[in-house]
Amino acid sequence: MKKYLIVSYVVLLSVSATADIKYNPYSNGWERSPSDGILKYNPYDNDWSYERPNSTLEYNPYNNTWGYSR
Repeated sequence: MKKYLIVSYVVLLSVSATADIKYNPYSNGWERSPSDGILKYNPYDNDWSYERPNSTLEYNPYNNTWGYSR
């Protein structure tokens, strides 16, 4: 039982260290974002989302969509 608790605690710590929950005032909702994420605008989808500061907007010709690189 102790091993299970220790493993689950470590997993929870690793998940919480890589992502944050932030409020997006443009969508009026909470969303999971990178810990260093900033709000960026995608003019093709008319959408605001939290992305990494060094991510760039890229075109995906297979889906005919624009999105930020991860």
